[in-house]
Amino acid sequence: MAADPLQERLQRAVSPDYRVERELGGGGWGRVYLAHEVLLNRDVAIKVLRPELATADAAESFVREAQMLASIRHPNVIVIHQAREGEGLQFYVMELVQGPTLEGRLASGAIGVNDAVRIGVDLLDGLETVHRLGVVHRDIKPSNVFVLPDRALLGDFGIARPPSEQDDAHARDGTPEYMAPEQVDGKSITPRTDIYSTGVVVYEAATGRRFHEQGTQVDWNGMPGDLARVLQRAVATQPEERWADAASFRKALEATQTPQVARRIAAVLGAGVLVVAAVVLIKNGGHRTPPPPPPRNNPGVPMVSFDRIDYVGPPNDHALADSLLRMVQSDLHDHLNFGNPAPLAIQARMTVSRDDMGLRLTGGIPASEFHVPLDRWPALRDSLSYQILLGVWRDRSPLASLPIRALPRTWEGLVRVLEAEQLVARAEWEDAYDAYLKAEASDATCWICSWRITEIERWLGRQPDPARVQRYRVHADSLPQPFRGIIRAAQLPLRARLDTLRAAADSTRENFLGWFQLGDELFHRGPLAGHRRSEAIPAFERAARLRPDFGPAWEHLAWAATAEGDSADAANALDSLERHSVAPDPYSRTLRALLQLGFAWRFTPESQAQRSTEQVVNEPAVQSSADLGAGPRLLPTFDVPRGAIALGIILQKSSQQDLRRSGLIAQTLAAVALGRLQDAGDLAGKLTEVAPEAELGLFTAELPAALALLDPGSISVADAVDGLQPWIASGNARAKWMLELLGQHQAGALPGPLELLVAADSLATAGRPRAALVLLDPVDVDAAALRLDPFYRTIVHLRRAAWRARIGDIEGARSDLLWYEHLDVVGLPTDLPQAAEVDWAFGTLARWRLARLLDAGRGKHRDACDAYAAVARHWSRAPVPYGARADTARTRMRQLDCAAAR
Repeated sequence: MAADPLQERLQRAVSPDYRVERELGGGGWGRVYLAHEVLLNRDVAIKVLRPELATADAAESFVREAQMLASIRHPNVIVIHQAREGEGLQFYVMELVQGPTLEGRLASGAIGVNDAVRIGVDLLDGLETVHRLGVVHRDIKPSNVFVLPDRALLGDFGIARPPSEQDDAHARDGTPEYMAPEQVDGKSITPRTDIYSTGVVVYEAATGRRFHEQGTQVDWNGMPGDLARVLQRAVATQPEERWADAASFRKALEATQTPQVARRIAAVLGAGVLVVAAVVLIKNGGHRTPPPPPPRNNPGVPMVSFDRIDYVGPPNDHALADSLLRMVQSDLHDHLNFGNPAPLAIQARMTVSRDDMGLRLTGGIPASEFHVPLDRWPALRDSLSYQILLGVWRDRSPLASLPIRALPRTWEGLVRVLEAEQLVARAEWEDAYDAYLKAEASDATCWICSWRITEIERWLGRQPDPARVQRYRVHADSLPQPFRGIIRAAQLPLRARLDTLRAAADSTRENFLGWFQLGDELFHRGPLAGHRRSEAIPAFERAARLRPDFGPAWEHLAWAATAEGDSADAANALDSLERHSVAPDPYSRTLRALLQLGFAWRFTPESQAQRSTEQVVNEPAVQSSADLGAGPRLLPTFDVPRGAIALGIILQKSSQQDLRRSGLIAQTLAAVALGRLQDAGDLAGKLTEVAPEAELGLFTAELPAALALLDPGSISVADAVDGLQPWIASGNARAKWMLELLGQHQAGALPGPLELLVAADSLATAGRPRAALVLLDPVDVDAAALRLDPFYRTIVHLRRAAWRARIGDIEGARSDLLWYEHLDVVGLPTDLPQAAEVDWAFGTLARWRLARLLDAGRGKHRDACDAYAAVARHWSRAPVPYGARADTARTRMRQLDCAAAR
């Protein structure tokens, strides 16, 4: 067989990493080859742009396809490992799919309804992520769908692009047999265009009939009616009549596979409805009374069966059983919604004498016995209802996160706690807070309410009540581990707190609350102790697996995954959050909007993220939110300083001074993160004009001083000193210690932590970095930053990292350079700048230092690649020296083969 010249060129380009075996096939743009990756001992596919088509436009499209695929991590989308060029060729290495295409499967006829639906669900699951990233595939057809034994994959993104308007030159690109009407006509292309094509593919897979060959009279015979209705909506001629998005189409497809019996029940009771049922058997000479009628349907109320009630007493009093059960039914119905707990079977023995009524309960609840005077028999109602709730809580409810011995002792208290916990689970923070306050007020025994209130206050950014904190601390020792450890952890220093929470999670591996608390601490404060933010993700994932309907786990997971650049996990978490909390309170709606904006700026094209920002800000619920000013100042926690600038510009135009101030603070610090120091200075000037507050004036004077100190040459020391001089006249300690660090000796004493840093810096300058660390390491840096100066923590961590590197403590230096990844704010940042915001602003500089440290041959390759990637992303448009550093970062990434390292 004649040699393939292109294969030979490709082999030279990929040697020695890959061995090119043979051609697998090709399409319009490129040819695909089977190759073997030598180092990892795996087969891969390499797609190479046809040399004869390598025009500028073709190369741009090819590179765009590689970039789009590289940004998507989803089990139903083909994975790209890396993109490269060499020997005059452009190519990328991707997952080798060992399976046929759907087109090949359909060559022998229809594959059947069940398999067609399964493939459709997989495609739509992948499209949820694709669309969320701002991409429309535009060419969904059987030949681009690969069918594996356990899943289907979507491939060939050669013509994928963002949504487009009518005048888009590429609007008609695609395969006519699977194109939506608007695509054929060259009109606006949206994600609903892919919905149409997917509907056509599922129809053909289920029936074996070609959809477009039938014209307007499509044959739906032989297809289940519910599936036909779902697909008919998907292939509607008008885009607005189709499913709104891939998620809703997917859910509708999945629903068609629900077993028929369950579907009939759901139609009668409503989805997920379980009602309180009481079946009463009265043993009295074989006499049987009819069961009391069930209450109104209430979704998620636990099914409670009194499958045996033994009645002992006068025959005429057996009606007491019916009356008591009706009362219990009413209690359960009016207050509770547990989701879908398992049925609870209860046995009871009721005795009635002349003066006394007794009730003994066994079965699915803790065994208990009660007696009351006969004329007070309704008093048994609370005891019976309480015991049933306790049984549901203990054994059946997904809410069983709190220890039974800590729960309230009254029916009303227990009901309110359960209601509050359900609101927490739905991440409806404001409503949960109010519910717990009511629970605390209604039952003096509910000290666990005080702990939960404090936990929610922390998430809402409110300062806890010391008396309330003291209340639950006093009672914590009465609990078993791990709850005692979880509650006590908040009193411990950070490192000990993390160790305690990890031990609590490990000791009860099936208790989701322990894992959530560990993840929460790692996410918010772990980086301050040298832990990567990413360490929180497995803990949140564990909590979410154990309790899939617990919204806070998905909320935190979406935040952390977005910040880490994992689009698939972030999208999945956001979707799960929406599924489990569809009507959040105003605070939670604003928080969801922030999560969506963080995702948009992290993963979608900047133009689309800008549109998303404008849309979110125009929503009435967001505009009326008292927390709107925190939005741009929290966006850097998603690693998107450009998003902070975009939202900050919008708020800067507000008529409200506090929003204008927040918008300018966000822009100033984001400009520092992006290496645009001139912009930062100009914005700081505008800030002092908009809000002429002394504290802000001092902050804007400290900013250039910190830059001159931490990144010598970026700012003139003389200019920095001049900016601080006016504050020296008033004896300001913050200005004084900054000048001391800049080499300008000042008379007078400083507060302890500031004095220690100045002394440590002098030791290090004198060639004694070990002594400097011995002096500074015991200082509570976080407390000092909050109390004394928002720049203190940033300067300490960057200084200590440099000193540790000088003594060869690379791991210690690395830990110090991770501090900025935290999310430890005091309340919500809507007022003066916080230490946390300064930390985030200097995060890019920290990553530059980390990359250079690890790249010196003494560190971790993967971490160096990640740090270089962030530097290149943030400083790519910056002036010198930052733009030049971005160029260096890109060069080193190529030399280190960072794509392969990922």
